[in-house]
Amino acid sequence: MAGDKAPALKMMALGRPFKIGMLYDYKTDRLIPNMLLWDEKLITNYLTSHSLPSRTYEIHINDNLTELEYLVGIDDNLKLSILTDLTDFPDLSNLIDYCQRIRKTEVFILKYSITTHYDELIIRHIRKNDVKHQDLFNQQMATHVVTDVFYGIEIFLIFNRKLSDDKNRIAFHSSIQELLKKLKTLPISDINQLKLSNEEKQLAETLICQYYGDIQLKSKPTSFIEAIELLKQLPNLLEKNNGNTKPIKVLLYPLYLFDDFIKGKKRYHEINHHLLNKSVEHMTSLHKLVINLSEIKNNLSSLKIFYQTEQQLSRISIRMSEIETGLKEEMMKLLPEVRGASLQEKVLTDILEKFNFSLSVKEKLNDWIQFKNEEKNILTSFINDLRKQEHIHLLTCPFAEVRKNFNQRFILRLIIHVTEENDTFLNELLQYLKDYRKSPNDTNTKIDRWFDQNNLALIRKQIALFIRFSEINVDKKNIVFIVDEENIDKMQRKRGVTTILYQNGVPMNFEIPSKPGCSYVIDNSCHNTILSWRKSAQGSENIEQYMIYGQNRRNHQWKLLLTTVNDTPSAVISNLEEGKYRFKIQGITLAGYTEESDVCDTIDIVDRLCTEYFLSNEPLSSTEKRYYEQCKEYYKLTKQPLISISDEIFDNTIELESSLIILGIDEDCHTFDLQKFLKEFCDTLNIEVNDISVKKIQAGSSIVEATIYDKFKPSGKKIRLKMIYDKLTDKLRNLLGQMKVFFMFMGPSESFDKILKHRDEITLNPKYNRIYVREHVYWIGALDDGLDRGNQPYYCPVGWQRWSFYVTQNFYEKFKGWCICYHGTKFEHGLSILLNGLKPAHLKAHGDGIYATPSINYACHPRYSEVKLIQSSSQKIFKSGKYVQFVLECRVHPKYIKKIDRETLNATKTIIDPNIDNDKIEWVIDHQNKSIVDFNDANASIVCSGLMIRVTDDHPGLLPQSRWWYESHLCNQSFCCALGIGLESLQKRKRSGDTCNIVYI
Repeated sequence: MAGDKAPALKMMALGRPFKIGMLYDYKTDRLIPNMLLWDEKLITNYLTSHSLPSRTYEIHINDNLTELEYLVGIDDNLKLSILTDLTDFPDLSNLIDYCQRIRKTEVFILKYSITTHYDELIIRHIRKNDVKHQDLFNQQMATHVVTDVFYGIEIFLIFNRKLSDDKNRIAFHSSIQELLKKLKTLPISDINQLKLSNEEKQLAETLICQYYGDIQLKSKPTSFIEAIELLKQLPNLLEKNNGNTKPIKVLLYPLYLFDDFIKGKKRYHEINHHLLNKSVEHMTSLHKLVINLSEIKNNLSSLKIFYQTEQQLSRISIRMSEIETGLKEEMMKLLPEVRGASLQEKVLTDILEKFNFSLSVKEKLNDWIQFKNEEKNILTSFINDLRKQEHIHLLTCPFAEVRKNFNQRFILRLIIHVTEENDTFLNELLQYLKDYRKSPNDTNTKIDRWFDQNNLALIRKQIALFIRFSEINVDKKNIVFIVDEENIDKMQRKRGVTTILYQNGVPMNFEIPSKPGCSYVIDNSCHNTILSWRKSAQGSENIEQYMIYGQNRRNHQWKLLLTTVNDTPSAVISNLEEGKYRFKIQGITLAGYTEESDVCDTIDIVDRLCTEYFLSNEPLSSTEKRYYEQCKEYYKLTKQPLISISDEIFDNTIELESSLIILGIDEDCHTFDLQKFLKEFCDTLNIEVNDISVKKIQAGSSIVEATIYDKFKPSGKKIRLKMIYDKLTDKLRNLLGQMKVFFMFMGPSESFDKILKHRDEITLNPKYNRIYVREHVYWIGALDDGLDRGNQPYYCPVGWQRWSFYVTQNFYEKFKGWCICYHGTKFEHGLSILLNGLKPAHLKAHGDGIYATPSINYACHPRYSEVKLIQSSSQKIFKSGKYVQFVLECRVHPKYIKKIDRETLNATKTIIDPNIDNDKIEWVIDHQNKSIVDFNDANASIVCSGLMIRVTDDHPGLLPQSRWWYESHLCNQSFCCALGIGLESLQKRKRSGDTCNIVYI
C-alpha cells in the first residue's frame, strides 16, 4: 500500500496517548480519539517491536528559553497551535506560561531521558481494503496515521534564578556549572552520595525549580534540594514505571502517500517557515504582554493594600486580554483552513497586520508596563518592610469604610499615594489601543516616574520613621497604626507617602519626628547638670516634651532622670551622684514616644554646690532689715519664701543679661540646707535649679541673693536667655501677682504682729485656681456639673479670677450640699478675715447675722468691695492693669441661711444681676452666737474657700455690668463707698462714653 517512510513526520508525544494506527489531524494538531485506521488484529500482525535501551543525562545552561522548548519538543508549528488554543495541552500551556514568567532569569535545565523500545508498523503489506474507516479519506478528518512509537520516560528539572548584575554574572555562571557538573558526575543510582559544601548549599538555595515529565508525582519539587531528593528516589520510581513506559516520540505517515491514493491530492499545507516564525513571534509577544500585566496585577493583588493601583492595571490588562482573545479567535478559525490548503497564507499575514501595534504604541505600552513593573517592585519592598510589624494594620479597603472599627483615641495613618485616578498617560494609551494600527498623536504626555532617587529616598525614610514609631509605641493601648492607599487626587496631586494623626476621629497635622540630636553638657555639676541637644531634623514641631535617660557607668543601667515640661531642647538634672555618665534623649509627642537619640560621650559629673561657699557676714542695711521682717512674717503665713525680683525681667524690650532675685526665710544659716531650699523654691516656681546663680547667703538669717541666667557662657547666653525667658516670666508674673495681691489686701506688714490670729498660715490650693471667661471656664445659667452645691443656684462669675485656698482634705465630700456665696470687704480687713474669720454685721437691715450674697456683681459694689488703684511699680505684674478689686468666695450650709431678702443699696429701679432677683440677693447667715466665726472651726456655719480678683485697665465703674451702681447708693465718702476715685470725675467719664476692659493675670 505504501513505500518507505522517508516523508514521515517526527513528533514528540508530549504526554499524548499515541498508539499505532491512530489518526492525526495536522490541520488542528489533534489526535482523533477512539478511532484506528485498521483493525487491531491486523496491526498486531504487521507490528514489530525493537529493543532500544538508552539513557541520557543532560545539563543545559542558557537564559534563552527557546532551547527549553526545543528540548521538550515544542516546535513552532505546535507552539502556534497551543498559543491559539487549537489544541489542549494543559501541562504544555502551563510550561509556556512559566517560560514567559521567568524570561528575565537565568535558566538551568536538567533533562533525564530513558528509551526502552519502539514499535514499528510495516505498512507496505497493508492495502486499501484493510482500511477500517473508508469514509475518513473522503471526509478529510485526518491527515496522518501513527506508524511508529518510541517508548520511555523523560523528566525535566528547570532551575531559574533572577539575572545577576554584570559584575557577578560570570562568576555565578561558573559556580552553577561546577555545581551541576558535580551532580552529573554521579550516576543516578549514586546520587545519594552527593556532598555539598556550605557555599554550594547557599548557592543552591537561590535556585527555583519547575518539574515537567512523564512520572506523576504526589508533590513536585520547587527547590534545588527537593530536586536532589527526587533524583535520589528516581531509581525506585523508574523501576516502578518500567512496565508502564509512555510514548515519548512518534512517526506520523501522511495518508495521501498510500499507494492506492498516490494520485490523490495532498491533504495539508505546511506553512512556510518565515510566516510560521513570524506568527509565533507575534502571538508570543502579545502573550508576554498579557502574562506580564497579569503577573504585575497578581503581585499587587497579593499585597492586598493596593486595590486602587490594581484597578488601574486591570484597565490595560483587560484590554490586552481582549486583543489577545480576538487574535486567538481569528487564528483558531483560519489556521486549520490554511493548513488544509483551503485558504492562502496571505490571510495569516493579513491577520497579523490587523493585530499589529504601531511602533509608537508599542513603545508607549512597553514603557508603561516597564514603569508599572518597577513600581510594583518598589511597592512590594514597602509592604514587605511594613508586614514585618504584626501590629501595623494594612487596610484592604477604603479607610472610610473601617474608620469606625477603631476605638482607640489615636489613629496614626500612613497613606501611600502614587496612583492617579484619571491618569492622562493611561487614558491616552487606552485610546490608542482602540485602534492600535494608527500612530498616536504626539501629545508629549509622559509617565510621571515618581520614584526618582531623591523622592524614593524621602519616602523610604518616612516609612522607616513610621515603622520605628510604631515599634516604640506598640504597647500603648490608645493608639493604632494603619497603612492604606489613596489616589493622588485626594492628596494634593503629590506622589509619595503622608502621615495623618487622628485624635478621637479628628485629623491633625502630624509629622513623625526623627530622633533628637545627641546631647551635650553645658554644666557638669552633680547638683545641677545642664544638658542641651539639637531638635529633631524632622517633625520637631510635634514634640511636646523630652525624656532624659542617664547611665552611671558603675551599674550600667539606663534610668529615666527627668521629663521636661515643654519642648525646650535643654534641661537641668539635679542631684546626680558624682561619677561618669552617658545620656540619651527621647521626645514625647501627643501620640507617643520618638526614637531615642544617639548616646553621648562619657561625661564626668562633679559636686560644685555647698552652703558655706556663699555665706556672708556683712552687716544688714536698714532696707535689708525691713525686708527681713517682711520675709519672716510672710514665711510664718505661707511657709514659702518671700520673693523680690527686678522688674526688668518683665520688660521684653531689652536684652536680659541678669536679673537679681532675693529669697528670704526665717531660718538660722547654720542649719540651712541650700540644696534642699533651692529645689523646693524652684519646684514652687516650676523652674530649673540651674536657672539661678547664688551670689551670697546672709549669715544670721537665710536671705539668699541670686541672679538668673548667669551660668550660661557668653556665646550661648542670649539664645538661652530668650529660651528661658518665655517659660519663666509668665510663672513669676503669676506667682508675684498673687503675692502682690496678698500684700494689697493684707495691709502693711508692720501690722502683722498686732493681729490676734486663730491660725498662723494661709495655704493656697493652686489646683483649683480658675479664670472665668469664655476661653477658660464659662457656662450659661445655673451650673449643673453633678456636684452638690446645695439648694441655691451657682452662676458663672464672669470676668473674675479665683485663687483657691486649701480648706481641708476631701473638700467636696465634707462640704457636699453647701451653697456658694460672696462677701465683699476692704483691703485693710482682708488679712484679719483670713486669719480670724468673719464678724457679724454692724448694720442689721435684715436682722442679726453675717451678710453674704449669691451675686458677685452685687458683692463688688464699692459699698462692699474696695476699688484700689494699682501702683505703677506693680502694673507690669498685673499686665498693665490699673485697678483691682477682691471679693471673698465662701461656702455656707443651707440650714444656716436664716433669711433671704432684698438689696439694701436703694437699687429698686435697676437690675443688679440678671440671674438673681433684687428681692432675693442678700443672705443672712447664722453666726451661732459667736463674735467671730472661725473658718477652722469644724462646726462653722460659713468658710472662706477662695479669693476672687478682678483687674481692669481703667476704673471698673466704666464696665457695662457696673451701670447699676449709678442707680444705687453711691457717695464720695471713702469709709462708705471706697471708689478709689472722685465720684464726680467717674460720673463725668461715664457720661463721656469712656469704657474699660478686664485684664486676666
